[in-house]
Amino acid sequence: MLDTFWRGRLRVWQPQRQKGYRFTLDAVLLAAFAPAGARVLDLGSGCGIVGLLLLAAGKAAHVTAVERQPHLAALCRRNAHENGWAKRLQVVEGDLRQVLDPAALPYDVVVFNPPYFPLRAGRRCPEPGRDAARNECHGTLADFAAAAAQALKPGGHAAAIVAAERAGELLGGLQAQGVFCRRRRLSYAREAADGAPRHCLLAGVLSPPPHAAPLPPAWGEPLLLHGATGRTFSPEVARWVDGPGP
Repeated sequence: MLDTFWRGRLRVWQPQRQKGYRFTLDAVLLAAFAPAGARVLDLGSGCGIVGLLLLAAGKAAHVTAVERQPHLAALCRRNAHENGWAKRLQVVEGDLRQVLDPAALPYDVVVFNPPYFPLRAGRRCPEPGRDAARNECHGTLADFAAAAAQALKPGGHAAAIVAAERAGELLGGLQAQGVFCRRRRLSYAREAADGAPRHCLLAGVLSPPPHAAPLPPAWGEPLLLHGATGRTFSPEVARWVDGPGP
């Protein structure tokens, strides 16, 4: 199914509704939050939307997208071709725990939007592709953290988005791999005082041994997803949903 994004400037092929994993607002928030880098690795890329947004925004010169589901990897290749980035977005099909090519390392930035739920904690989906995107069927937060650390150059950056209640788990997993958080930001549906946070965006730096003493991460301003009525995006989110002006 072909969708357009950034007011028609990005063409994004993805599965039909209820027929596979379709990207959500999480991917857009991650692309906006992630630091820029010449060589970017996207772990669990799906149809490639994060890499497409990073290329479109000038935040990456080259993206390598790792995706284990063959039909999503094929869509990622198609999206790279149809948006004119076939030479700048490489797709690697396989399990992120096994597929990283030592000859291609290291990367300046690694991004990932991992499954939200531990395997036995989330509601299972009857459609396998959506189930793998929601639940840790093929990789835990610790697996994503280990793969990111393996792929990064010293001083390179990792950025991720997780459910707010799992932020501590991911922080611990990254720190165990020598990636120390420097920035984090919580998102809320409308007002920060109006309910529990939805997501946590994290960005950290790989510190080679002996590790420097971790600094406390800086908290960004609360990220409001919607306007007061909940029917429109907040101005900040709308800028990334709509893309820059012509």
